[in-house]
Amino acid sequence: MRPPAKNYSNHQNCAHAWAHQLSPNGHASNLYFEGSTIFSYGSHFPIATLVENRVFFTTEGYSVSTSKHKCRVLSAVSHLKIVYVKHVPLGTDPASDQSFIRKNIEDWISEIQHLISTLERYPRRLSLLREIDYLLSLLRTFIDELGVTPDHHLQQVLDHPSLNAIAELNAARKLKAAKAEQKRLALLTKIFTGLLKAWKSDLGNNGSLQNPIDSNLAYLRWNDNTNCVETSKGIQVPLEVAKKCFDFLHSVLPEGCSDCNFRLMGFQINSVSPEYLIVGCHKIAMNEVTDIARELEWIGPGA
Repeated sequence: MRPPAKNYSNHQNCAHAWAHQLSPNGHASNLYFEGSTIFSYGSHFPIATLVENRVFFTTEGYSVSTSKHKCRVLSAVSHLKIVYVKHVPLGTDPASDQSFIRKNIEDWISEIQHLISTLERYPRRLSLLREIDYLLSLLRTFIDELGVTPDHHLQQVLDHPSLNAIAELNAARKLKAAKAEQKRLALLTKIFTGLLKAWKSDLGNNGSLQNPIDSNLAYLRWNDNTNCVETSKGIQVPLEVAKKCFDFLHSVLPEGCSDCNFRLMGFQINSVSPEYLIVGCHKIAMNEVTDIARELEWIGPGA
């Protein structure tokens, strides 16, 4: 008999619980997981499946609320290898599921061939280059991750004469895009700095934040209202649990540890160093931990 689903207080907690398999199944409103697969609204829309250190994550969409579910889930597995798929596997051994492999490859081939045909008719539609390049990267990652040997049909698509010209055009486009991306990230970083400051000071702001440079970077604040140390990814750590974690960190530093013998609310601490504490998708700078410890008077002002 399947155990009852555990109820989580919000989507972030539910997604993190699934990512770390803290319970066999659980839910938060219309986001729920059963074993290694997490769903939006129902079994008709699996978002992702965990397979060891990889996540098979859907490229499909359904609604605005499902898009929000996908963002929560993606944030929770940002520390794992993401393999994007059109059809999410429901088993834990996708490499042996020929139906799953065939459906994904056939759908990508069909889309790529359609886009190539459209580009040949409308060569000035440069947006098609991005779409083709994106789908090719997904397809190649998929066959590499699953160890698929391309058959004749797939190899024909991968060796299509148009793809060489597309690759050359994309190389020039990417160089230009990289420069634009630097400017964009500089602007986003400036905006993020303001949002982070607001989040730290406004204890009623329960939204999650994502660093534009490193999505795993997480930040901390103390909330008197909840009596918790809260992370910018939406996780709440009760005071007594946070203190035990701090004592553990204090005991292993400055040497640190990897695959540490300590779990924080069920989450395995991956590593501790003088620079960072890494717990799943949380990469927390030690100065954040020190600031909290000072605020709670676990250490003195000069420590």
